[in-house]
Amino acid sequence: MRGRGQLRLTAAALYNIQVVELPAVILLGVWFLMQLLNQTLSLSAPGPVQGVAWTAHVGGFIAGMALIMLLSARKGFRTSA
Repeated sequence: MRGRGQLRLTAAALYNIQVVELPAVILLGVWFLMQLLNQTLSLSAPGPVQGVAWTAHVGGFIAGMALIMLLSARKGFRTSA
């Protein structure tokens, strides 16, 4: 049974396929770090548009977190349906 904020992932390593449950915050952290790393590495790529998509992902994530904090501070905000 998954609790609040739990994700069920299918992890494949060679021939060993396994279902793993992880807290959502860990998956979001890994995703954010991957986007940040790819954006940083794309700065060395040739061309005039370097890492625009990666920067957009990082900026959107930060803006979303800021909106969550701003809106959840309002009185009467519901966290569950």
